[in-house]
Amino acid sequence: MPEGASIVLSALSKLYAFGVKCRNYGYDLGLLKTHHSTIPVISVGNISCGGNAKTPLCFFLVEALKKKGLRAVVLSRGYGGKTQGPHQVSSSDTPESVGDEPVMLERADVAVVVARDRVSGAKLIEEKRLGDVIILDDGFQHRRLHRDLDLVSVNIGSSEAIQDFLAARLLPAGRLREGRDQALRRADAVIFANRQVATPPLEIDPRLLHLVPEGVKVYSSALAAEGVQALTKRDKTAEQGLPPCKVAAFCGIANPEGFFNSLFTLGYELVGSQVYADHHSFSRAELDDLRSRFKHLPLVCTAKDAVKIDPSWADGIYVLKVSTKVYPEEDFIAQVLEKVGTK
Repeated sequence: MPEGASIVLSALSKLYAFGVKCRNYGYDLGLLKTHHSTIPVISVGNISCGGNAKTPLCFFLVEALKKKGLRAVVLSRGYGGKTQGPHQVSSSDTPESVGDEPVMLERADVAVVVARDRVSGAKLIEEKRLGDVIILDDGFQHRRLHRDLDLVSVNIGSSEAIQDFLAARLLPAGRLREGRDQALRRADAVIFANRQVATPPLEIDPRLLHLVPEGVKVYSSALAAEGVQALTKRDKTAEQGLPPCKVAAFCGIANPEGFFNSLFTLGYELVGSQVYADHHSFSRAELDDLRSRFKHLPLVCTAKDAVKIDPSWADGIYVLKVSTKVYPEEDFIAQVLEKVGTK
């Protein structure tokens, strides 16, 4: 980067940092109003831009709370969608209207409300009694809605992600949304998320652990690849899944490396790949082009990509099924339940 550009970005980062710090102090001192929901709110957020495994963690929480007899509702901004909300997501909604992640969650039988104004979304959940717990997706910086538990997910799936977090450079010079140290002091727990498929125990860089303030709980999470299934039920492999073979992969996500590594872990041979921009919407022409380039090969995408593919175009397309594991799980669930039981 030219020296002049670097100086400009650094100056803009300092200006941005000053604005964020003033805003946070406004909430800390009670100068800015906060809405307290009548039901518990768990925020799943991050400090940096890009994929930090927040949505998979939201789904993990929904399933964990369901096992305890609690109905969780995910409250999302609906990034990439046109709907302002508040709106309860239904099976008729599309990624264009409510965003990728809300549709993906709804198709997994998760109750989802989208709202640009998260306070209005929380009020809708309260009024309609949609659930017992609100899970605020990507809500760490949205302080106008009070939360009973603040979970911060930090991507450690690559050396680049780790270096970005250690460097602590704010936007636009870096990737952080706010000052790292100030933000971590506000968290109740930090989840170091490895977006690669990994097995416990997960090793966390000591330099990262050193940054976590005393009293803030530390957990780790990783993806668990579960298999590859046909996107359409018309495919003969829809029930039993696609056995390991040669495949081509495509995706429009923030961190494609974890996706590719998951396929390797399951025994698939990746012959070719195509990466699109995050939140990319696929056209029929693009899918036809992929079929032309990778003739006779199964095309595999992520669940996030799958919701943006018209089922009538889905022949020969498969979806990687993954889940998130948190370690130590029992301690994590105990901390969540402790906060959920306070209201």
